Amino acid sequence: MKRPLYFLLLSLLFCMLLNSASAATYGTVNHDGVRFRRKAESTDVWAMLDTGWQVEILNTKRANGVNYYYVVCGTPKNPTRQYWGYIQQEYVSVSGAPAATSAPAATLISEAAVPASPVQPAATAAPVGNGASGYVQFIVRGVNLRQGPSTGTKSLGQFKEGQIVAFADATVSNGRTWYQVSKDGVTGYVLGTCVQVVNGAQATAAPAVTAAPEATAAPAAPASSIALTTMEKVIVRAEGSARATQIKLLNSAGQVCTLTGATSQADGYTWYQLNVKNITGWIRGDLLRVLSAEEAAAYTNTNASAGGTTLYTPELADWNTSDIQKIFYKGCVATVTDVKTGISFQVKRWSGGSHAGVEPLTAADTAAMCKIYGVSTAQEIADKDLYQRRAILVTVGGHSYAASMYGEPHNDEGNTIKDNNFQGQFCIHFTNSKTHGSDKVDADHQKAVTYAYTNGVSQLTQYGYTFQ
Repeated sequence: MKRPLYFLLLSLLFCMLLNSASAATYGTVNHDGVRFRRKAESTDVWAMLDTGWQVEILNTKRANGVNYYYVVCGTPKNPTRQYWGYIQQEYVSVSGAPAATSAPAATLISEAAVPASPVQPAATAAPVGNGASGYVQFIVRGVNLRQGPSTGTKSLGQFKEGQIVAFADATVSNGRTWYQVSKDGVTGYVLGTCVQVVNGAQATAAPAVTAAPEATAAPAAPASSIALTTMEKVIVRAEGSARATQIKLLNSAGQVCTLTGATSQADGYTWYQLNVKNITGWIRGDLLRVLSAEEAAAYTNTNASAGGTTLYTPELADWNTSDIQKIFYKGCVATVTDVKTGISFQVKRWSGGSHAGVEPLTAADTAAMCKIYGVSTAQEIADKDLYQRRAILVTVGGHSYAASMYGEPHNDEGNTIKDNNFQGQFCIHFTNSKTHGSDKVDADHQKAVTYAYTNGVSQLTQYGYTFQ
């Protein structure tokens, strides 16, 4: 081939590549909660995308009778990274031209499922940076105060819908606006799409919202005879003293104890005599949470097998080789029964590829889950870092499978159920399932699975359950 012709062909090829690049097709998600799938044939997702999210369309594909766009884009959690995957064509409006900026607009992303607010912001949006200050009002319930300007940082508390607080600064991180605010003396960040900026006059006119008024102290609820341990490795002693003989070690939090009514004072603590694990002993008072009469009644009802929970002889299900992922499919509702406390509650599977990511189905289910951990709210599970793996049975499809629960709320992208008082999702592991971070089989989860399989019947029979 002669050199001039060779260069001519190279030039033509270069022009074709340029034209192809300039002709890139872009689209915008036109619906909330759209699945951004890793594969068209699977329900496993990178993330759930909301209205206005921008994608670049690379190709099309038809799978299982559905048309998909093969796209590349970021996710709400990592908007600057690129992920390749599939979105159903009906949920993407093709624009044909790239957006003005590579990062998605901050107003399109929400830390929670933010409903359209009938109240329009009464003040101009606050400037970002340079010590901007003013007031913001929360337009959704349960907004997290984050340690840093990211949903991946630790929650330091929550704000109520309608509350007005002052902000000391505004900043943009990964395409989202965050406001620096304080709650109970703790400073952190709240996501801009969960608030609206208000002016000083509005803040002054609504003092009852800015700070909750001091409530008149209600009389203490009468204590019950049921208490739960509040941490792991609680020592049961022969007498109410730190020098008394150790007769039992309760390894996990949330152990159910029946108080005898006897107490003693020693070592600066109140000690309670109680029955636990078929023994009678003493536990230091600060390691217990005594339930009120109302809580105890709800707790008893939760534990009653007559409440409708049917259990089956426990089975082991390998996450990779059994049919558990088809039986406990994404969107499926199942019943979780904690082996050591006998408490049952319902969950809905959200997603999860290496294991099951689930959410409590209702606020009542979250309350039952909190009883397992010996706390009042799901936020306390995260605040106290109650990471312990709990042995459970997952009852679904006429079977009860031995499993392990990691109950800390995490991954705000998995927060798809409104009003269940649980922000995000938690994890359920089965035989040979893997964790997100390490992508390895977790030994502690597998120990809990084995415990549920070998002890589920004997433990839960004590709570009145029968097995089919």
